[in-house]
Amino acid sequence: MEEKYFGKGNDGKSTLSSQFKISKSDSRFSAIGVLDELSAEVYLILSIYKCEKFGRVAREILAVVDKISNGIASPRDSAFFVTEEEISRVNRLIGVLMKFNEQSEKPLNELAARFNKARTTARKAERELVAADLKYGSPKGAIEYLNGLSALLKAEVKLANSFGTQNASFGMQNTSGGSIYEPAKIEFAKSEPAKTVPADFKPAKTVPDGETEKIVASVIKKVMDKIDCSIGLDEAKKLTEIIEKEAERRGKKAVIAVCNEQGNPISVHVMDGAFLVSFDVAVKKAYTAAALKMSTMELSELVKPNGTFYGLQNDEKLMIIGGGVPLKRNGKVVGGLGVSGGTGEEDHSLCEFALSLFE
Repeated sequence: MEEKYFGKGNDGKSTLSSQFKISKSDSRFSAIGVLDELSAEVYLILSIYKCEKFGRVAREILAVVDKISNGIASPRDSAFFVTEEEISRVNRLIGVLMKFNEQSEKPLNELAARFNKARTTARKAERELVAADLKYGSPKGAIEYLNGLSALLKAEVKLANSFGTQNASFGMQNTSGGSIYEPAKIEFAKSEPAKTVPADFKPAKTVPDGETEKIVASVIKKVMDKIDCSIGLDEAKKLTEIIEKEAERRGKKAVIAVCNEQGNPISVHVMDGAFLVSFDVAVKKAYTAAALKMSTMELSELVKPNGTFYGLQNDEKLMIIGGGVPLKRNGKVVGGLGVSGGTGEEDHSLCEFALSLFE
């Protein structure tokens, strides 16, 4: 039998990061796919445009696009946020290229055509990310960055048109970047040289040897003894308010339930227009997450045949649809959160948004 080197996605599903398999028709996969196309377009430009300074610009663009793509699976992880400085550099570059505004926007040569293709792909990536953002959220600053990037690529089309209509080697047109990028003094992140420590350097000892661990343990114990690990009504109401605002932004009408560590409801909030059935579903999701100390999304996989919790799918107290997560403080489960109003994936995404703030 012929060996196959593919086939894991033949069922039309794939995974986002460490999450469970979802349909490839999901809007997040669409956004990731177009961002991949955008990176490919930038690489195509680099293959003919041998401008050293644009090369530096392109490398940062590729890095930011890759960061956005990776962040779609974890939109609330600050590691994937687009920084203000990254957005600012794009805006400064657009300002530098403003002097080419008199040039035609229609491509006059191969380089301009490639920049124009990348521009249209950037616009498409922005639209796809907006669609994904409405359901699941997106990395902070990502949509703004893509909007600015499309404007930058449009300006680059005009710059390329200034080179003329010939299809000669564009690497000879402006090998050093000339004055095109200089006026704005664009500065890109540079790695700082490692600081060397003198060979005879010895840190001052302020704590006797062997006493450090005892002191740290004592301080931690005193702090932990004073911390109230339970979740109360005030905190539940604040968490509910945050989720409601995000649900409204995504166009969702949901029921939001919060329970304590024993699974007893603390608060249940019903948004206007939410389904009647969502009330019981949200409460059960919160209870399930607190009782089993895991998300209902994770549980939905474990109750399948041969799964660890196979058989629990018939328990009327539990809900195995995504949208329930345990609330933890200092590693201890202090309650459960249940959201019901959309698909399991959409409800789980709202829960993840809440967890990023609660933790």
